[in-house]
Amino acid sequence: MSPILGALADNGAKAFGLTAYQKSSLVVEFVVVAGGGSGKSGTNTVNGGGGGGGIQSSEIGGISGKNSSVLPTKTLSAATNYSITIGGAGSNSTFIDITAIAGSNASNNGGTSGGNTQGYTGGSGVDGGGGGGGAGAVGSPGGNGDNFGGNGGAGLYNGLSAGYLGGGGGGNYYPGGGTMTPGAGGAGGGGGGSASNTDGAAAGATNTGGGGGAGSVGKSGGSGVILLRFPADYTLTFNSGVTGSVTTVGSKKIATITAGTGTVTFS
Repeated sequence: MSPILGALADNGAKAFGLTAYQKSSLVVEFVVVAGGGSGKSGTNTVNGGGGGGGIQSSEIGGISGKNSSVLPTKTLSAATNYSITIGGAGSNSTFIDITAIAGSNASNNGGTSGGNTQGYTGGSGVDGGGGGGGAGAVGSPGGNGDNFGGNGGAGLYNGLSAGYLGGGGGGNYYPGGGTMTPGAGGAGGGGGGSASNTDGAAAGATNTGGGGGAGSVGKSGGSGVILLRFPADYTLTFNSGVTGSVTTVGSKKIATITAGTGTVTFS
């Protein structure tokens, strides 16, 4: 509509006691999840699970990585390009100036989540590998004498995905007696471990930031993801290089951005 026609429409609406429609303020909540770290590989050795990807969140009423306070929401503008990067395994994810730090790759001990600033440390390795740290909980240590792998720490629950993200990977066990139980992946996409002489570990789940499990072949962490919640009277466009989807929930829309590096635009 031209400025002249727009002014006439506004004046006509006012003449009848009406107010021209205006969109709500573009307040955007975000959850930014980095890629998870890889589990350690090796035969006849104690291997830890990879750390879960760190989480940065502004979800109203929620918490951020390492059970810290949420960050402020973003008040954005229409017709402006905003930068997005979804981290693969072991890589950071970013939304504008918000960076989620990747989970670290494991050693004998489990990897840390989010550089130990946006998640928790992994457990120590003894006769079994320690579990990787998760965004919401520490990984447990491997067994001493019982040869079991530590469990990965749990990720962090958020309402935008209605689930856990950023879980640590499980440690392996050394096959030398005892209970010989591999560590389980932490809730939130962490992969489970296996025996140190078998290739049975699981990778971190895609778009969860889960850490990879440990075994004779340590598995890679899962890629990250970015979630955005914004007023439903706006439309989000994924520009070249960015992949995602949008659903409407009541008066809000939730965008799930799963891959790529590029920009998004609201209109």
